[in-house]
Amino acid sequence: MAEPFFISQTFDPQVVGDEDAARAWFDLRGREAAAEGGTFPRYTVSDDGDGLLFECWKERPADQGEPRWQMQESE
Repeated sequence: MAEPFFISQTFDPQVVGDEDAARAWFDLRGREAAAEGGTFPRYTVSDDGDGLLFECWKERPADQGEPRWQMQESE
């Protein structure tokens, strides 16, 4: 399974909770990844609807695997 070279996520309620803001967030990640050679993106909304995940590969993988959510403890 090929790993994506570009991964970004957000749980910011002002982004996730607003459809236009979420679309803009995904669009910006797509442009950033494309500028670095990305050609195959995957867009994921968390099961609870409280997070957005963007992953991108330079070449379409045969197996994308499960979404690569990263959790971090806030201070």
